[in-house]
Amino acid sequence: MPASWGVDYLKYDYCHMQNETQPARYYYEKMRNALNATGRPIHFNICSWGAGDPHLWGRQVGNSWRTGRDVFAVWDERTARQELRLPALLQSIETAIEGQAKLNRYSGPGGCNWPRFEPRLYRLLADSAFALRCQSTTRTC
Repeated sequence: MPASWGVDYLKYDYCHMQNETQPARYYYEKMRNALNATGRPIHFNICSWGAGDPHLWGRQVGNSWRTGRDVFAVWDERTARQELRLPALLQSIETAIEGQAKLNRYSGPGGCNWPRFEPRLYRLLADSAFALRCQSTTRTC
């Protein structure tokens, strides 16, 4: 169990859960209960990319919750979609900021939105087709 290792932060992903019968909150509540049973304070990060609207219940279940898709290192959505042809799983910095503004009221003492502003560049650069497209738009990559 993470508590016995001295862990004080747990990011719990919701990967490959699309076929589960219970809502996302159900699984996060189970983990919250297990963490609370350890008696050790552990920051619990809900990472469902916004699936199941964690901004509505995150404060009752965890300490922070992911509010959207991965952010790609490009400012505007037009460049992301039209020039770079990024997949829908990525969003521009501008789109991420606009999304945060809409969720701002759900964040506060005891729980906060986590927009995951860690721009992803390295994943797609491994794809040679993407890398070739990037060469002509180096200023935005």
